[in-house]
Amino acid sequence: MDPVIIVGAGLGGLLLALLLDQATTPIPYTILERSTERKWPLEGGGVIFLTPQIHPLLARLGILEALREISRPVAALTVYEYHQYAKAAASLDSAGGGGGAGSSSQAGSASGSGSAGSAGSGSEPKRSGFGGGDGDDDGGEGMLFSKSRYDYDTLAISRPELYNFLVDRIPEEKLVLGKQVEELVFQDIAHDERSAVPVPAPVPDTRSSRRSSGGRGTEAEVEEVQAEEVGAEQGGAIMMTIPLMDNHSGIDPNTSNIVAAVVCSDGSRYEGIIVGADGAYSTVRLSLYRHLRDRGLLTTAAADKKDSNEIHHHHGHGPMQAKFRVLVGQTRELDPDRFELLKNEYSDVRVLVSQGIYPFAFWCVPMTGNKICWMLEEKLADEQICPEIEDFAQNQLAISQLCESVRSIPSSYQEGRVTVGEIILDSTPEGTAALLLREEGYFSTWTHGNIALMGDACHKLYLA
Repeated sequence: MDPVIIVGAGLGGLLLALLLDQATTPIPYTILERSTERKWPLEGGGVIFLTPQIHPLLARLGILEALREISRPVAALTVYEYHQYAKAAASLDSAGGGGGAGSSSQAGSASGSGSAGSAGSGSEPKRSGFGGGDGDDDGGEGMLFSKSRYDYDTLAISRPELYNFLVDRIPEEKLVLGKQVEELVFQDIAHDERSAVPVPAPVPDTRSSRRSSGGRGTEAEVEEVQAEEVGAEQGGAIMMTIPLMDNHSGIDPNTSNIVAAVVCSDGSRYEGIIVGADGAYSTVRLSLYRHLRDRGLLTTAAADKKDSNEIHHHHGHGPMQAKFRVLVGQTRELDPDRFELLKNEYSDVRVLVSQGIYPFAFWCVPMTGNKICWMLEEKLADEQICPEIEDFAQNQLAISQLCESVRSIPSSYQEGRVTVGEIILDSTPEGTAALLLREEGYFSTWTHGNIALMGDACHKLYLA
C-alpha cells in the first residue's frame, strides 16, 4: 500500500493522520512539517469552536471526552453595539458604519440592536446565537438549545491547546520536523523519468457518466479541460486531470502513468499519495497549479491571466483576497472577581460591534484556566490581494497603533467598566498577539493523479 504523505502538520493534517491510524487496516503515513518545534507555546493563539457537527467524528476517534476536559462549553453569544461620534451632535447616519460586517460569522447568527444615545454611549445588548436564553448571565440556560437539537455542546478551546492535544497522539517517527517542501516533481512511471508532457487520456462519455455532487474533488474535472478551450486535442484524446478517487468518470485512476513526489529544501524526496494540508498559502497547490498551467490543464480563465505568475484565482485559481484584518490573542490568567463571566461553567461569548469613526468588532471568549481569547477585527479601507507566499513578519508598530486606537473604548464586560485596552494591552502577555489578514479564496481544482488538497489549501472561506 502506498503511504500517504501529509504536507503540513496543521489541525487538518493531524486529524487526517489520526483517521488513517483508525482504519481497519492502518494506512501508513508520514507528516512533513516545516516547523522545528513539535508543540506550540500556549501563550497567544486564537479560539477554535468545535461545533456539534464534528463531535461524532471526535467520539469515533475516542478523543471527545478528553477534549471536554480542556475546553469550555459555549452557552450563548451576546452582541453589543457601541457608537462612536466625531462630534457630540453627530447623528448615527453621519457616523458611518460597516464595522459589524462579517463580525458574527465564526460563532453563529447574532445581531445587536438599539438606538444611539449620547456621544460615546452604546446600546442595550441583545442575546442570540448559540443559546435561546432570556439575557440573564446564568452561564448555561441557552446551552439547552444546542444540546437538545444536536445532542452535543459547542466547545471553545484555544488553538495551541487543541494542536498540542492532537500532536501528542501522533507517533514521533511519523511526524518529520524541519521539512520545508519546495516543489512537486512529476514522473512518467512508464519510462522511469520525469514527464515532459502529460499523458493523453481517453475522453470519458460525460453524457452517460454521473458526476458526483458538491465539487468536493471526486469528479473528473472535464469541464475545466475542454479541448476547444485549451487546444489539447490529440488523436481523439485530450489532456485531462485524473482525480485521486472517482467512481463516475469511466476512468480507473490507477491507470494514470503520471505520479508525483515531494522534494524538500534539504534534497529529500517522498513518494506516495500526497495530501496538501499546508494551509492557505499551500506550496503543494502552488506547485501543482504550475504543472497543470504549463500543460494547458487549467481553465482558460486561469491560464489567460495578464500576470502569468497569478496562477491562483478567486473562485477558480487566482490570488486570495482580504477584506478584513484581525488581531488575535489570549490573556494571562485573570481575576474572576474582575471578570465575573469566568466564574460560569459555560462560556458566554461577548461581541462588541462598534460603528462610527473607527468601525471594528471585538470578540471575547471565556476559556478554561480563567483566561479570555479575544479577537479585534477591522474592515480594510480597500480590498487587498494576498501574496503567493505567506508573510510571517509581525509589524509590531501596526499592532501597537491598532491597540492604542481602541484602548479607552468600553468592552462588553462589567457593563463597560472593563475597557478593550485592559484586555488586549494590560492583560495579554507582550509579544503574543498576532496581526493577520483574513484572506479568502476558493480553488476549483482539488485533485490530480496521486495528489489531493484539503482544508485551507483548497478553500479558505469564512461564514457570512
